[in-house]
Amino acid sequence: MAFHAGVPGTGGGFVGVDVFFVISGFLITRLLVDDVAANGRVMFAEFYARRARRLLPALTVMLIAVLLLGRVFLSVLGEQQTFAKSAIATVLFSSNFYFMVSTGGYFEPAAVTQPLLHTWSLGVEEQFYVVWPLMVHFVGLRVKSSLSDFESRLRMVLAVVFAASLAWAIVGTVRQPAVAFYMMPPRAWEFAAGGLVALASRRLAGLSSTTSAVFGTLGVAAIVASVVILSERTPFPGVAALLPVAGAAAVIAAGVSRHKTSVMSVLSSRLMVYVGLVSYPWYLWHWPFLVIARESSLGRHSLLRDVGLVLVSLLLAIVTRDVIERRFRRPRGRGQPRPMRTFGVAVAASVVTLAVAVGLGLTARRDTRKPEFAALAVAKADRPASRATCDIRSSPDLQPAAQCMTGDTTSRRQIVLWGDSHAEHWMPLVSREGAMLSVGVLERSRSACPPLLGVAPVSVRVSGGDPQGVRSARACEGFNEAVVDEFRRNDQPRSTVGVIVAARWPAYLGKDSPFDDNAVFDLGSTDGGRPPSVEPSLLRLTSGLDATLAALADAGLRVVVLAPTPFLPFSGPDCLATRSATDCRVSRQAIERLRAPALEAVRGVVARFANARLWDPIDGLCGPEYCAATNGGVVVYRDLGHLTSGAVESLAARGRPVFEWLVGDSTVDRRF
Repeated sequence: MAFHAGVPGTGGGFVGVDVFFVISGFLITRLLVDDVAANGRVMFAEFYARRARRLLPALTVMLIAVLLLGRVFLSVLGEQQTFAKSAIATVLFSSNFYFMVSTGGYFEPAAVTQPLLHTWSLGVEEQFYVVWPLMVHFVGLRVKSSLSDFESRLRMVLAVVFAASLAWAIVGTVRQPAVAFYMMPPRAWEFAAGGLVALASRRLAGLSSTTSAVFGTLGVAAIVASVVILSERTPFPGVAALLPVAGAAAVIAAGVSRHKTSVMSVLSSRLMVYVGLVSYPWYLWHWPFLVIARESSLGRHSLLRDVGLVLVSLLLAIVTRDVIERRFRRPRGRGQPRPMRTFGVAVAASVVTLAVAVGLGLTARRDTRKPEFAALAVAKADRPASRATCDIRSSPDLQPAAQCMTGDTTSRRQIVLWGDSHAEHWMPLVSREGAMLSVGVLERSRSACPPLLGVAPVSVRVSGGDPQGVRSARACEGFNEAVVDEFRRNDQPRSTVGVIVAARWPAYLGKDSPFDDNAVFDLGSTDGGRPPSVEPSLLRLTSGLDATLAALADAGLRVVVLAPTPFLPFSGPDCLATRSATDCRVSRQAIERLRAPALEAVRGVVARFANARLWDPIDGLCGPEYCAATNGGVVVYRDLGHLTSGAVESLAARGRPVFEWLVGDSTVDRRF
């Protein structure tokens, strides 16, 4: 929770989930073994009834409450619908699958705006509850001679699970990081670690006080070190997860010992025990509060506000435990309710929650058809028509030119639009001007791939630094080389007369929002090395652009380099759907500060080439004081930084001299 609130020094706080998995593996294994010892088998009905009484009351109340909050504070242009889908997945204990598919990674921007992202761990936990009792039950059926033989066989099974799952986690973190992070099988070794400690309980009880103290001290130190040393860039949950898991197992082992050391005295104090008792509802409440508050403040982070919300969620957790959890777990005046009654209440609670979630999604979808939202919905869905055929994501291969050609397709001349998705959003204007100037327009765009030769971006926001992103960077390099080779070949049906180069330049310097200190991409070679700070990225940006412009100069082509597009810290349509237009703007001074390093670097490179010009359209997108989500009645952005077709087409008059010079229809040596 400290990590989620942004408390300095807790960059590896996400390992709290790993500690929880070890504790859960210990407790559930111990409970199931005791069940087999007492009854000769696992009592499934009682087991699942206990789990339902433990998890569902607080979860149901939290889900319904935050769904209602989402209706008030989230946008109807997709945020509420996405929220509703994640709530349905949470009720079905499959949110880890949902977030793996929909976000791409735990640390991706698409993930950190999800109010129910934290429930992925509950999905893993519930899937563990399905597999673990069955495993223990079948081991018990095969070994009926004695309890010690049963535990010995179960220990062997858990050791195999531990080894196989850990191997999966290590390999998966490299090859499929999202699967390794979100799925239960690559996490099973953490539960198995707790289970192995549970099976060693009798032996651990005999530890000397010195050994117990060493275990407890080293265990706490390992957990604290994990929180301090690890970060979002750490490949996880591969080898790095061994540190917090080993620490948690060591602390539990020390706690099993009959000796009460100083570390155990602190951890078993009344305050710490009480924190443990309210930790589950506290965990449930804190993250939705943080996300909704950040979304309501247009993405702005505030340490004071977020820590305050975590403390407020603690108070709500105390109320949840005392008023709701206790009533369901230990009904007054009678014993534990029968399992079938518990299941009936659980099904009813789930149906009610599902109904609220479905209702939220349907209501939001209906609202998008209202006049005040219809134009915003169109703007948010605005994509260039060429996107379906010309946006290359997984391969360096170029699409056939015929599929990516617009403008005057009958002309023997063409211009090329080359860059990432911030080049792609210029396509409506470039295509229009190409048609008016009787030239074809060939699009060569690839998302997150700037037109820089010799360097490529590696995402640093994805869990583990995204090894898949390294492969994507190699594909980006291959894509750019293929574009240059296309310029050099003489077998093209059209003669290329000019090139427009555009990209989200500030993103490749490691920071692209004045309100966000997190990096987006690092530019580097694809041998795994990454620059440690913005300055080396700046050098790589200039060297890569220099190589690009040199290659185009060698090909005898004129080049227009587009300056960085102004970038908002929030989605323009979503902001306009919940606020007035005057609220949905950022000071131009802040935007200029954001653009300055990349803009000056690009301008400096362009100035060295006689065949290149820089065009900065910011005056047509922003006013003298603000860059806003709307300009002259036109919705400018479809998200945080991509322009709508209406916005780029509104720049036609400003852009005409640019295109005339580019295609050679203007003999004036223009400087834009």
